[in-house]
Amino acid sequence: MNKGMECPNAHDEDRPTVYFHSGSTRKAIQYQYLFGCYGYALHRSRLAVALTEPQVEGPGASSEIALVEEPLKYLARFAERTQRYPLVVEDTMLFVEHFNLEYDSRPFLPGPDTKRWWDALGDKGLLEMLRGSQRRRALYVCQLGVLRAKGDYRFFRAELSGRVAHEIRSTRHAETNFPRTNATYFHSVFVPDGYESTLAEMDAASFSSVDYRRRCVERAVTSIDGIARPATGQGRLFAS
Repeated sequence: MNKGMECPNAHDEDRPTVYFHSGSTRKAIQYQYLFGCYGYALHRSRLAVALTEPQVEGPGASSEIALVEEPLKYLARFAERTQRYPLVVEDTMLFVEHFNLEYDSRPFLPGPDTKRWWDALGDKGLLEMLRGSQRRRALYVCQLGVLRAKGDYRFFRAELSGRVAHEIRSTRHAETNFPRTNATYFHSVFVPDGYESTLAEMDAASFSSVDYRRRCVERAVTSIDGIARPATGQGRLFAS
């Protein structure tokens, strides 16, 4: 493992804290690492609230923001009782050219339904649906909603363009070095622009340089306390 990618323990009591609400333990671990690289301790929210997936009425960032805005506003009343701020929620979407006639201007699928597509198809099923297709451009989108204090909402978005590979590809290194790497989800068939490797084949340094989630975290931490905290590790881990 590249020691330059190490980040300090995100549980230090003297670190500022963010609260993360998610039903996914794996996602919470990844964001604990990412926020930890910026000097924050991330605690998983203990709000006993089950969230319903919001319905998105149309394509585009202005509509898709509902995926983090509505859950965050629903959680706000519970966060006010505990006074645990800032509270963070997250959403990840994948768009694939093959399923969108107007991919350049109005991509929509799978988009808000990415999680359901993963549960129903997985990477193997997606490749089956794309068999023989040359329309393989793809876009990953991460959105973070941050409730900094009562009534103070901030929303952040980061994107990564690429293409869908013709086969599932991952490496043992990427599979075993999570959260510094991430070989799960559709990462095993997503090749970022300018690369030949899928996200699931990348070592920690390469993955960090294209990670759409860390780009979103970088934008969020600047807003949380009004300053851009430099990432720890070798050089600027999260340089854009």
